[in-house]
Amino acid sequence: MILAKFKAGCNDEFTVYGFRVFTDNEYAMWAHEMAWDIEVKKNTEFYVGTNDFLVYTSLAQLMQDIYLTEIHDAAEVLAHLFYDSRFGWFPEPHEVEEK
Repeated sequence: MILAKFKAGCNDEFTVYGFRVFTDNEYAMWAHEMAWDIEVKKNTEFYVGTNDFLVYTSLAQLMQDIYLTEIHDAAEVLAHLFYDSRFGWFPEPHEVEEK
């Protein structure tokens, strides 16, 4: 299991925090989808409020705000303490409608 912790400053006004727990396969799929979304589709703005957003122009730039830790037994503790495998704000690929 992988714990991905997110921390980024937003417009020098506030800090955005969150985490998500992934299996190895889920993390590989997330990274692939994020790279496609940001670098190919050019979806670079991630809204964290009604008009506040973070901008990432590459997966490498996004990964500077994500800290990965391999976890084992702690995954069960997190699942017990939180209702979901994620908490706070965590970047996800945009939902892109195919036409």
